[in-house]
Amino acid sequence: MFRVVSLLILITVGLASACKTFDVPKNLPADELLTLGKSLLAKKQYEAAAKTFDYLKTRYFYTYYAEEAHYYLAKTYFLWNKYEQALTEYELFLSLYPESYYLEAVQLEMAICYYKMAPTYALDQSFTEKALSMFNQFIESFPNSSRIDEAKKYRQLCIDKLALKDIAVAKFYLKNGHPRSALIYLQGVLEKYPETTLREEVKKLVAECEHRLHGEIQEN
Repeated sequence: MFRVVSLLILITVGLASACKTFDVPKNLPADELLTLGKSLLAKKQYEAAAKTFDYLKTRYFYTYYAEEAHYYLAKTYFLWNKYEQALTEYELFLSLYPESYYLEAVQLEMAICYYKMAPTYALDQSFTEKALSMFNQFIESFPNSSRIDEAKKYRQLCIDKLALKDIAVAKFYLKNGHPRSALIYLQGVLEKYPETTLREEVKKLVAECEHRLHGEIQEN
């Protein structure tokens, strides 16, 4: 009973001292450290949670607690929007625990990290392409996942973002009097991203390109 009360006091003090430097209470046993870390994470005390999970996974490396703490360390960075650090921890986690109970969550959250790290559609979309590949893999590997709808939602966002990049190029060519070049990009969108929600816009642009090309033929 005393240990439970002490743990609750530590959690309360940790939450009330968010702006202060957090010191991991190393005197606590592994199970209570894990509870403390999860409580800090739930209250969005990310720095304190990360310190707690990092200490726990190192101190109890050859135990069940290390695996649990390592996943939650990566999850902390993920929820903290520190996606590069999250990816580093997720990748290390997979190398250490390739058959983990958390495999499903790790694969989905890694894909989301890549999506979140991708810049605006006008710039390089390597991360979006990586994310799309990982969402496809997740949907194929875990069709009955409780998070399948989330994966499908992000997959659609990736498809539309990649399509939007090519549509923007097509519009540029069309605006500058190059309907043939624009048509190539638009046809590419329909071939590469048939599931895009932007199909109707693409079809309208294709019709405009074909109309202009027909006009050019008549003029000649």
